[in-house]
Amino acid sequence: MKYDTMTGAYSPVALSCRLMRHDGDAVTEIDNPSGHGLAMWFYVDSNRAQYVPGMSMQLVYPVRPSRFAFSVTKGTAEVARADIPVVTNGPYVPFPRLWDEYPDDYVFMQGKDGEERRDLVLARDGSSGRLYACACKLTHVKNAAYPPLPAGGPGKGHWVTGEQQRFIATELLLAELAYVRNLMAEYVQMRDAEGNVLFEVFEGHVTARTGTFENVRVSGTVSAGDPHGKRVLLDPDGKAVRIYDADGSECARLDGSSYTYESVMPAAGQTLPAPDGKAVSMSAAASPTTAATDTRVVMARSASTATGIGSVRITVSADVSMPPDASPRAAGSEMTPVMLKTAYVYCTVATYDVKGALLDSSRLLVTACAMKADGSYSGSATRTYTVAVPEGRHEISFELQATGDNASATVKLSQATFVADAMMTRYFGNGLALTKDTENYLIALYDSTAKRMRLLLGGILEVNGVRQPATVYAGRVTDGSTSASVGATLTSRFYPGTSAGVTLTKGTTPAAGYTLRFPASYGLTPANSLIRLTGYGGVADKPTECPAKPSLKSVAASGSDLLVTVWVSDDASPNYGGFDIEVCRTG
Repeated sequence: MKYDTMTGAYSPVALSCRLMRHDGDAVTEIDNPSGHGLAMWFYVDSNRAQYVPGMSMQLVYPVRPSRFAFSVTKGTAEVARADIPVVTNGPYVPFPRLWDEYPDDYVFMQGKDGEERRDLVLARDGSSGRLYACACKLTHVKNAAYPPLPAGGPGKGHWVTGEQQRFIATELLLAELAYVRNLMAEYVQMRDAEGNVLFEVFEGHVTARTGTFENVRVSGTVSAGDPHGKRVLLDPDGKAVRIYDADGSECARLDGSSYTYESVMPAAGQTLPAPDGKAVSMSAAASPTTAATDTRVVMARSASTATGIGSVRITVSADVSMPPDASPRAAGSEMTPVMLKTAYVYCTVATYDVKGALLDSSRLLVTACAMKADGSYSGSATRTYTVAVPEGRHEISFELQATGDNASATVKLSQATFVADAMMTRYFGNGLALTKDTENYLIALYDSTAKRMRLLLGGILEVNGVRQPATVYAGRVTDGSTSASVGATLTSRFYPGTSAGVTLTKGTTPAAGYTLRFPASYGLTPANSLIRLTGYGGVADKPTECPAKPSLKSVAASGSDLLVTVWVSDDASPNYGGFDIEVCRTG
């Protein structure tokens, strides 16, 4: 038992006893001792009371007894006894309270031989407001004439302040409120009511698993996630947010430096080391079994110190051709040549540091070869790109790749100019726009006619290095007549970066379908076009009954234009009808 001399409370607050019978390996409880000629008693010091198994003896004695006990007797002889002594293992220090809270008749003990405790109280210094722990040094009844503080006052013979105490080492300290002026610890833990560790300091590492931090200033980088794997890193020195994949490799970066171009970027319109604008000839001697590549630098990196940061806009053009097939196809033949011939022209914008090490590189497709109606292979395009570049020495080059046969190309760089970032300013009408510059943007735009949101993409979007399709044209074809002499209607929706000029031709018969011609300004080829068709309304002979089912009949190049032929039906037979068309460019 434990008895609190300050409160008069016992721990535990009640005692009970059971009488057990052992018969071989069996153990049973005796509920009725008198049935066996036995009697049970409960002792407090030398006083005893009759006890029945199951009774709970509440301990409310104002003065601490020396012991409690249970006894079993048979007749006048005691046959068993269980003593429960009150803990008396030398002086102890009760939990301290403020000196003012102790009753006036309380006896403070110094813990000398024969005393059960040593009293420790808290006293507040009236001048500083600080709390001090004061230990009793002379056993006495509380008296206002002997206060613990001030330390040199009239109570100095009765109390000693904490500063004068010798060092105390303990494995466990329980406190309701602790004021610590200086604390040095090797291991610190904070737990919640369920015992979960919320805060820990161990071996030089601080781990906080929850909390609210206000007005926090961090020196150095901040990392969230696996330190060696998937994580997000805030890098103040590089003015960047870096995102890492599960392998710990950087997979994305938000470079804040390009968003304050007035301070770190050349003025908009400043030209890179100027290209002369002359056309450059290239050739790649490929064969049916060997591919070939030709690379030409059209703007060499500067020899001066590093220049330029942000975005650079370049305009490039290229014409590429390959010899016609040795065995041309017969007129009207749909057979594919046995020999596969391809030729591509790429433009690369690279940035190097002052030591010549590559910092960043962007590779852009300019044009590709496609077979023409006459059996020849050629391609032509003029494109304008906006490319983000870091600080460094910039170099622009062309690359001609050929397979299957020889290829030749003429390439030209006509513009290389720094541009300012627009950052959510130009395209902020009735929709939210995310934009890096005026040619690369993503807009969530509300279409009030269709009553839905549309995503408009301008420029180049890449996911993990793979270029995503960009919508360049959308339109609707409607036709209410089964007569070829009555034309159909084309309602066009133009996207930024494209221009007008798409034409619709109605075939002389329903089987001929509809043909849309896209001019060269759209930069479309059979190889880089993604076309989506959706039926609209019914077919001409049943405008309200049968929905149109459009499908591509053919996609071909005519010179530098793209021809898209669509066939419409409601069953197995062709009809005139209506459909929506959306064209995306994938390169």
